[in-house]
Amino acid sequence: VHFESHQMFREGSFDRGVAPMYGTSREFGDISLHHLSSVLRFLMKAQTGHEEKITRVVVSSLGAEPLSGDFSIAVSQDGLLTGEITGQPGCASSVVLDCGEGVGLSSARESAFYLCVPYGTYSKGFKAEFVDEASESMTLYFMTDSGGAALKAGSVREFPVKEFKAEEKVFIIADEKDLRDFAACAASCNKAILCSDINVTGKWIPITK
Repeated sequence: VHFESHQMFREGSFDRGVAPMYGTSREFGDISLHHLSSVLRFLMKAQTGHEEKITRVVVSSLGAEPLSGDFSIAVSQDGLLTGEITGQPGCASSVVLDCGEGVGLSSARESAFYLCVPYGTYSKGFKAEFVDEASESMTLYFMTDSGGAALKAGSVREFPVKEFKAEEKVFIIADEKDLRDFAACAASCNKAILCSDINVTGKWIPITK
């Protein structure tokens, strides 16, 4: 099964096609469907007197557990899928929520952001980087106090409401042009966020700062 590294914002829910399931059936009888993903629900609002627009949310596992890519499903001795999933080579420990032209924040009410990730235990929790239209970001940490936590398949994990406050300027890399632009100014950039997979085989020399 595949967990998407790039998900699109949808009002009130998660993106289409990003929550894989698997089915089991004995002797060609009824098929039972089972969830393989958990949903992260982040709530964000603007500070009093401010209006903001969030363009991306980048979620990463602090214990380097895979969040996107191809996963295998274990098979029991009687030939049925067990639902136990394992990340394959090439998986990434981050996933990007693309908010298109931006999701507006106000101080009067919170906005909800949904992402789907593989169910399982995350040893050190997560960090979520909220990026606004000016490419300024705020980084929040979740599920870290108790040394991480388990996410159940088919469940929604909701996190407390936070107020957006820009902390630092970041360079967003979403395509090959962005990567080339970053290479030209790497020495003066404090931080960059890679928001998509870019094939650079045979095209690049190392970027140094």
